[in-house]
This record gives sequence, structure tokens and C-alpha cells, in this order.
Amino acid sequence: GSGQVSTVNQIDIKPKASGDVLWVGVKPGDAVYAGQALASIDSTSAKQTIADAEASLAEAKLQHKKDSAQAPIDYEKFLETLDDAKKNLITTYNDTYNTVSSAYLDLPTAVTGMQNVLYGYTVGGQTGTQWNIDAFRNTGNESSNVTIRSFADIAERDYKIARTKYDQAILDFKVLTRYSSTNNLEKLLSSSVDTATAIAQALQSELNLLDAVVDDAAVRSITVNPAITTLRTNVRSYLATVNSDLSALLNQQKTLDTTKKTIRDNERNIEIYKIGNESGNNPISLQSSAQAIANQERNLQELKTNLSYYTITAPFAGTIASVNLKKFDTVSVGSAVATLITNQKVAQLSLN
Repeated sequence: GSGQVSTVNQIDIKPKASGDVLWVGVKPGDAVYAGQALASIDSTSAKQTIADAEASLAEAKLQHKKDSAQAPIDYEKFLETLDDAKKNLITTYNDTYNTVSSAYLDLPTAVTGMQNVLYGYTVGGQTGTQWNIDAFRNTGNESSNVTIRSFADIAERDYKIARTKYDQAILDFKVLTRYSSTNNLEKLLSSSVDTATAIAQALQSELNLLDAVVDDAAVRSITVNPAITTLRTNVRSYLATVNSDLSALLNQQKTLDTTKKTIRDNERNIEIYKIGNESGNNPISLQSSAQAIANQERNLQELKTNLSYYTITAPFAGTIASVNLKKFDTVSVGSAVATLITNQKVAQLSLN
């Protein structure tokens, strides 16, 4: 380095701590030796800070010891939970097949009945010349017929959508077995939810159509065709069954997702536990707490070292030229409290 160098034989004594002065042991003219205590500052707060740091360190060490004992147990629990979840997944896939199979025991009857509501001949007569939906479209007076036709169009549209989905889904189900891949089981479960939803909507649209026909007859004081009453009863029954199947399919889908998520979560936890240690007995949390304890120990040592700053000492042997403090004064770091005339030259450097 480069800078200015000067030599002096007189220096200011400056404390390295702040606080109230409790004792002053020198006066001008006193000869002192290097390291001699000149004054003391109240260190009550500093000692309390050290005590708190020691208590915090002791607590951290106890917690670390407890966590170290618990870590292998937790790791084994994650392994056991993962194994149980994988077993549950096998059972869940079997339940998935059972739930789908149960649905396809009900859906064919519902779809056939749904078709008969629109394309049967019970309402238009037994001659086979007019579908029910056409008979519905011709029902009502000039004003109500517009509403009924609208419901009929919606019912026919929803039926065709549901029928298309059902025809494909039933073919997929027939080639599925209990030994099919889990991927195929999940695909069929998803398509079955979609199919059951479409069928439920189509049945609801047919029920809306039948209700509109019955309401129109009541408004016009016309006796309702008994065949329409029978169709309404049947559609309500089909709808209740399909809604029940749809609920079961959705619950099974949720159970499957939950079981797979449990496996993923445990696999991730195990991977986290094994960071930096293949055995999983020293997880990253323990490694982190050990580092935190080491930091606390260093900080505590620094606090203990700084405690000596509360005693102002002579840096060199010499004679006290002046004393700028007395008992109960408050001093701050870096303020000159005394002047010392040294017995030897002291070099002062000012470096850039």
C-alpha cells in the first residue's frame, strides 16, 4: 500500500463498547502498563445477551438431537407409506374396473329407454308410422308448439351426442379386462365419466320435453296420454340410475388420483430426505440445523470475546496525560476517553 506515515508518542484511548461508566481507576499523571484496566463500562446487557444466546444454543442442540433420532424413523415411515400406497393403487385399479363394469350394466338399459322415448311409437300410435318425437313436435296449440318443438330439438341433439359417445365407450369396455394396462383402465374411466355425463344430460333434456308436453296438456285441460306418463316415470328412473353411476365413476376417479398423488408425494419426500446422504438418516433439514448450530456457536464466541471490550485498557505502557470521563458518564464507541503518553514512538499509517 501507499500513504502517509507519521510517528507520535501520544495516543487517544477509545472504547470499543458503549454504555454507562461504572468505574474509573486512573487519573492524569498515573503510570500504567500495557493491558492495565483504566475504566469499566456496564456490561449487564451484554451478559444477558450471552446468557440468552447460550440458552438458545442449548435448546437448538437438544432439538437437533431429537430430530437426529426421529429422522431414521420418519424415513422408514415414508418407505412404508410408499409401499402401502403402491399396494392400494393395485386395489384401486381393481375397484376402477368394478365401478366401470357396474356402470355398463346400467347404461345399456338407460340408452335403450332413452332411444324409445324419442323413436318409439307409443305416443304416436302402434301403427309404426310416427315416432314419438314427431308426435311431440305436433303437440300443442300455435303458441305452445314452438316451445315444445324447441325442447324436442334439444332432446334429439343431446341424444345423438350421448349415443355417439356411448357406442364408442361400450366397444372399448367390451375389449377391456382386469388384466388390461392401467393406462387403458384410466382412459376408459375418463371416457365413461364423459359418456355417463352425456347420457344424464340427454335424459334430463328428454324429461324437460315430456314435462313441457304434460304442462301444455294441463294448460289446455287435455287428458295426458298414459304412454307419456309411463315415459316420464321411466326417464326419471333411468336418470336416477345414471346419476348414481356417474357419481360412483367420479368418486373412483378422485380416489385413483388421490392414491397416485400419495405415491408421488412420498417419492418426493424420500428424494428430499436422501439429499446429501444416500441412507436418508441425515436429511437436509438436519444438515441445515447443524449448520445453524455452528453459526450460533460462532456468534456466542464472538459475544464472549466482545465482553472484554467493556473494560477499557491501556494499549501501551506509558503515562496518563488526561482523563475525559468519570463514573456514571455515558461513553460511545470511538470517542476519546483518555490520552496516553507512550514510552516509545507509535507509527500511524493512513492508507488509501
